[in-house]
Amino acid sequence: MKAKHSNYQRIADKIDAPIRDIEIRAMWDGLTYTDMKYKEKIDVISKKYYVSDKVVEHALNEIPKTEQV
Repeated sequence: MKAKHSNYQRIADKIDAPIRDIEIRAMWDGLTYTDMKYKEKIDVISKKYYVSDKVVEHALNEIPKTEQV
């Protein structure tokens, strides 16, 4: 069944962003065991996910809804 005004790519993008943020936080946790500086870690992650430094910092500073009480 096809809806007249559905935009499936927009729905997929909304699903992909939270998953990407979780992956970024997990990668950051892994990078804490290296001798890399803060900026170097940000650069590595932003290159891997093809996002800006601000997107990476936002993902790191965002509190997941499961942790909000």
